[in-house]
Amino acid sequence: MKSSAAPCCANSDASAPRGRIFNIQRFSLHDGPGIRTVVFLQGCPLRCVWCANPEGIGGPADVHCPDGPQRRAGETRGVAEVHRQVMADEAYYRTSGGGVTLSGGEMAQQPDFARALLAACRRDGVHTAVETSGFASWSALRRACEFSQLVLYDLKLADAARHRRYTGVSLRPIVRNLQRLLAGDIPVRIRIPAIPQVNDGPAQARAMMELIHALTRHSASFAGIELLPYHSFGVNKYTQLGLPYRYAEMHPGAGPADTGELERAARGFGMGAATLAHCIG
Repeated sequence: MKSSAAPCCANSDASAPRGRIFNIQRFSLHDGPGIRTVVFLQGCPLRCVWCANPEGIGGPADVHCPDGPQRRAGETRGVAEVHRQVMADEAYYRTSGGGVTLSGGEMAQQPDFARALLAACRRDGVHTAVETSGFASWSALRRACEFSQLVLYDLKLADAARHRRYTGVSLRPIVRNLQRLLAGDIPVRIRIPAIPQVNDGPAQARAMMELIHALTRHSASFAGIELLPYHSFGVNKYTQLGLPYRYAEMHPGAGPADTGELERAARGFGMGAATLAHCIG
């Protein structure tokens, strides 16, 4: 997939796409190079049982909570408005080599907004990145990534049955879209949320790295592997939303993730894996 050399300008009129956003996080250090602003887009087709951002799962409509009222999540905003907000930290981007990252939720669920916002940032010379689960139609993912200079691609599990059990969706389109991105010219960094008792054991770690090695060994755009250890910072959000925290129900008392197994498995296939200080998962 090739990115245009001359990003078009984002429209500022009423016809410009609008996006549903639930958070804008400044001064992020783990979502691409340098100091970054991360724009979290609402809506995700996955239902990862460990998700730390349940407020970002629902779509553009209100979030429906069982046995409780509807709760509004996120707000609709225009490209020009969000662009102005993220460009307030332009000086930090330029001095640190940072920029703007779109995350979620799943940013590919809002491809027109994602494309327009990234194009506006590229127009101003700001580095752009996206984080995606890859679970989207190829046309939507390609459009959302068109003006990105880095793709952070979340890969949860290599086992199809376990993937469906823990995320609620099929692994097949995620792998297929990853193959397509790796065949393009945008750098792709694979991120693995290391979840205790889910994907950090020896068998799962080896299966994951075997899959990644097979997918990336002939790819010039492969930009490495990052491991993001599980944390429980989002647990209180489930209580506030009136939602069950399914990971704790499935694995009560789970300890910390063993990123060492994933690191060793990566080395076994001649690859490196860097462990970060948090889990986006």
